[in-house]
Amino acid sequence: MLRALGVIFVFLMLGLAVQLRHLQTMPIGTGESQGSPDGRYVASVMDYTERHFFTGEPRNWFEFEIEGPGFSYRQTGTPIPGPYFGSRSSYSVIHWEPDSSAVRFVFPGAELRFKVGPQEK
Repeated sequence: MLRALGVIFVFLMLGLAVQLRHLQTMPIGTGESQGSPDGRYVASVMDYTERHFFTGEPRNWFEFEIEGPGFSYRQTGTPIPGPYFGSRSSYSVIHWEPDSSAVRFVFPGAELRFKVGPQEK
């Protein structure tokens, strides 16, 4: 009986250790989201970071996303150097064209511009 309780205790501790490690390594991020002037589209950019579960090696990435009726675009890439942005920053990287035809993601060293809406082939 005592041996069975010991085995159960070991498995519970192992499970707890795995859960704690998962919390330490899970992705966290911040970002911003902004609707187009006509209200049909939403653009967002997120800055994520995580650590590998076993090695602890850090990984950082950006996710750009634009969605609207008949249109969905998502791109993942390496972080672009620049000022901190996100939910707790006054710096905005998303800039819509006044007619909602395109959105720009503006960083000090780079600018990404995407046309929105159904694309002609």
